[in-house]
Amino acid sequence: MPSTRNKFQARLLAIDDDPGFLSFLRDALERTDLELTTTSDPEHAIELFRELRPQVVLSDMVMPGLSGMEVLEAIVAIEPSADVILLTGQYTPEAAVEAIEKGASDFIAKPVPVQTLRDRVYKLIEEARQRFRSSDLEDQLLASHTFHGIIGRSSAIEEVFRQDARVALSPKKADDVLLDLLQTTFVH
Repeated sequence: MPSTRNKFQARLLAIDDDPGFLSFLRDALERTDLELTTTSDPEHAIELFRELRPQVVLSDMVMPGLSGMEVLEAIVAIEPSADVILLTGQYTPEAAVEAIEKGASDFIAKPVPVQTLRDRVYKLIEEARQRFRSSDLEDQLLASHTFHGIIGRSSAIEEVFRQDARVALSPKKADDVLLDLLQTTFVH
């Protein structure tokens, strides 16, 4: 059964007040299957997050307006399952622990090696892709086991669904056949 959902689109939102670092991120993470949006304004980033629903967010910790920690809190309040990586030039173990406790997926010190950044981001994107596939398959499974508002997976309900499909092709009144079938299937 073909999926009725949209195809998975990997999206990443990067937030940093340094345009040079945003350019570095664009170059380091450029992939044809990754939609990368950047902004230097953390407040605008929260609006972009609501609009785009990226799977991964990269945010600097120290920015004018909102800090990376405040951006993290706002994003987690909107979408608790979002993967947020905080990047900082002022790494401390205490800040790392606080970020993870508040929902960050990672807390990385700058300068970050390109391969480390790629590995972490692409791993999170792949995990998001797998969650999407699982959710899509679950939706398909539920749809295949639903009939006129009845949801079921038992062999008895599946037999009712098969019989009802056959009834649709017969001249006998469908309600009568379905009622007879339900009575014979569930009443012993």
